[in-house]
Amino acid sequence: MMTTKIYNEFHVATTDATSTILATLPVTLDASVLVNGFLVARRTGGVSGTNGDSAAFIMNTIAKNIGGVVTLLAQNASFSSQDQVSWAATFSVSGSNVVLTVAGATGNNIDWVVYLNSFEVL
Repeated sequence: MMTTKIYNEFHVATTDATSTILATLPVTLDASVLVNGFLVARRTGGVSGTNGDSAAFIMNTIAKNIGGVVTLLAQNASFSSQDQVSWAATFSVSGSNVVLTVAGATGNNIDWVVYLNSFEVL
């Protein structure tokens, strides 16, 4: 059994409600990985919303790569708070990666930052 711990910080800016990739984490072949994320977002400008609108999420997912096929077993947000309810963050799979996407709101310039911990067992 081999385990690895990886810590990453990712940043992205959005200006509308389009789903945007914030982070991509590869899942090693024939491994299981727990991903834990602490995400904070803040409105920095735009024509809608209120100056300083913010959001925070604590998110978790577990993924496995069996023979090159990655699946999410579960995901949850153990904490979420948004000034604007449309702001969202979601884990998904793309190829052999776990992807974290975010979506803001039209007319809002938003800076997103996430600190991801991943714990992998081979």
